[in-house]
Amino acid sequence: MSDLRFREKLREIEKAATTEDHVPEKAKQLGLRLTAIFASLVILAIFVLAILSMIGKSYGTAAFLFIAGSGLAVIAWNVARAPKLP
Repeated sequence: MSDLRFREKLREIEKAATTEDHVPEKAKQLGLRLTAIFASLVILAIFVLAILSMIGKSYGTAAFLFIAGSGLAVIAWNVARAPKLP
């Protein structure tokens, strides 16, 4: 009898996993925050590398890194200000 109950529970779990979205809102917010923190660290690292390139008198590399870091910062800003993510 318990085997039939277990099978029914598995069917319910499978049905819920394939047809509905059961990700809690708290988990979504945590994932978005962690992604934002990681993106911020990457952008900060790019700007630090650009400054270090300028100190090392590699101005072409520094300009490229500043442009790349600025572009990523603009993208991150627009994603953060988006009214609703898909």
